[in-house]
Amino acid sequence: MKRIHFAVMFVIFLSSLFCDFTIEQSLIDTLTARAKQNLKNLPEEVQTEYASFMDKYPDGIPAYLISTEKSGILCDANPLDLLDNYQELKKLFALEDFEKYPDEFVLSYIAKTTVSHEKFTNYRKVFSELGLPDYVTKYPDIAERVREVTLWTRENMTFASTSGRTQDPVSILQKSNIGRCGEMQVFYIAALRTAGIPARPAWTPWWAHTDNNHAWTEIFVDGKWQYAENTSPTFLLNNAWFSASSQKTLLILARSSFPDSTDDVV
Repeated sequence: MKRIHFAVMFVIFLSSLFCDFTIEQSLIDTLTARAKQNLKNLPEEVQTEYASFMDKYPDGIPAYLISTEKSGILCDANPLDLLDNYQELKKLFALEDFEKYPDEFVLSYIAKTTVSHEKFTNYRKVFSELGLPDYVTKYPDIAERVREVTLWTRENMTFASTSGRTQDPVSILQKSNIGRCGEMQVFYIAALRTAGIPARPAWTPWWAHTDNNHAWTEIFVDGKWQYAENTSPTFLLNNAWFSASSQKTLLILARSSFPDSTDDVV
């Protein structure tokens, strides 16, 4: 009896270690309607495959992933890559309590697949095979986790001015290992989100004092958004080469699926 009792208690203990992220039904309904509208522009066979994911997994996450990508990106993507990303997200949600954030926040800054206009890929599965999600349990302090992910991205990518634009994370990892600020942003945010760290792209179309632009990353740490140069070797937040310049810029933009009520929507 003691052994059985211990086994039951151990199962209960294990269950308490695992979390899940659930979306309110009203939001699921909204996302599903948006996803179905988005699929209308795709070839019928592609529509059917994406729609089957929503039918099989009605928790709202596939609906979100479909509803927030441009039709052209979905058409060019392999639908199975979306399924891979969904399955990796479910594993991630079992590792940490994301219920501390609003549903829209988790979807926008952790679940979102593409960062900019890059190709839709199953980078979560590729990055997972390299151990990135393990950082969730290995480094429970999010600031320390950010540093570790930053180090990982620095090891796998370096800055280089290129003629190519918007490379996807898998191509960067497996082929080029280089990119301009836009590609570095895409790669860095993909890695942060894979490790369960809320992140979003930020950029200025032009500086006020010079004819140029720049893209960087904003990370949600200690209850607030903080900025970082993409894969900065200093690991310091709110301390980048463009810190002074950003105070002079006319416009700074950030991308979200669900803008906060205090945000100006462009």
